[in-house]
Amino acid sequence: MLFAYLIPNVSEELERLGLGSGDVRVDEWREDPADCLFKFGDRELNIEFELVSRNFFRGHHDPEKCDLIVCWKHTDTNNVLSCPTKDGRTINVKVLDLSKFVKEKCPEAIENWRTKYLRRKVWTVNELKEEMKKNLPPEDHRILDGFVEELRAMKPRLELIPGTGTKEPAINIYFPKLDCTPLSLTTKGRCYMMYLKSTNVANLSDAKIKEIRDFLGESKRKKPRPWHYIAASNTGELVDKMRAIIKIILRDDATLSSPETNSPTSP
Repeated sequence: MLFAYLIPNVSEELERLGLGSGDVRVDEWREDPADCLFKFGDRELNIEFELVSRNFFRGHHDPEKCDLIVCWKHTDTNNVLSCPTKDGRTINVKVLDLSKFVKEKCPEAIENWRTKYLRRKVWTVNELKEEMKKNLPPEDHRILDGFVEELRAMKPRLELIPGTGTKEPAINIYFPKLDCTPLSLTTKGRCYMMYLKSTNVANLSDAKIKEIRDFLGESKRKKPRPWHYIAASNTGELVDKMRAIIKIILRDDATLSSPETNSPTSP
């Protein structure tokens, strides 16, 4: 609805993004290959709508069939989202950040910026790292900060997706090949593991879920939990466990073996 309201004002922004020029109109609302077919002058644009730009990864979208992502918040500093393709290439999809556009061009479009929903903060990874620094003892922060940088260096095998909210915001660990987000690291130095066959872990095999449960001692419980914080006696042990879980997730199913780390403390 907001984008429809802004359509008369977006032509200059679309031209700045290199998407053409001319009159703008919605030609068709649909689901495949994108949410909307948009006419911009003589050009047809396939547009996908997301709350946060990086949610594009979770929707099984084909970046080759999307010309523009329209979102409320874009977490990167430039106007593109780097998207992996099935054949291992990377495609940059243009992004229109509505929160920035509205503030700069059409502030009257939203009467009250401080609604309950808009107070939810969309973090960047660097902002979350700063929150960790505020919340944790220096040595714990040093270990986790180094671990976050270690994870960043593993792109494109995994991606760090900032969470939203202010109670205990988290850095979510996303695995593009499996399209799943089973692990999250909070700014208070806690990590939780998800097992639910929902959008978080829908493509994680039952064998890997069982192996992770066994490794964390979760299989010993009479009633297995759908998710839990990972138990550890210190931050170093927590990071070792997270490395082991990531290794299980990234490893091919054909090469199952026990994770190379110390035996876990049962939750």
